[in-house]
Amino acid sequence: MALEDIEKLKEKVAKDPNSKLFVPLADEYRKMGMFDEAISVLLDGLNNQPGYMSARVSLGKVYLEKKMLAEAKEEFEKVITAIPDNLFAHKKVAELYRDAGEKDKAVREYKAVLKLNPLDEDAMTNLEALQSTRGVEEKGPAPAEHVLEQTRHEEPPAFEPVPEAEA
Repeated sequence: MALEDIEKLKEKVAKDPNSKLFVPLADEYRKMGMFDEAISVLLDGLNNQPGYMSARVSLGKVYLEKKMLAEAKEEFEKVITAIPDNLFAHKKVAELYRDAGEKDKAVREYKAVLKLNPLDEDAMTNLEALQSTRGVEEKGPAPAEHVLEQTRHEEPPAFEPVPEAEA
């Protein structure tokens, strides 16, 4: 998007403070590396519309790119609180916890991701890696239901009578 297009968006947002166009404007700033401008636009927009979770996701992204990790985590956690099934926010919070060495919290978040999307390979890989570093004694035994599921699907051994010896 050209700078003149950004100017047009800025004008529209200035004319209507309740417009949700502040998110695309901030995203354009972010794409251009203008992180402070993006943050300012998003914070102003969120003052008018604090419940607009897409804006919070965008703010979290900008904070991540600026390496403002605590602020990013706070925004993504607000999104999760408001929208518990927001997969993107759970993934970002899980990564932030993982990178900060908060393994138990990262495990909890990766499990939440897998509950929302059981086929998420990245979450599976990260969860397995985190659990393998926690030690076998912390993981505990497999749940009884899992063991029952495994045994239920096994074929019973075939029984073949032993022929009697001929006399």
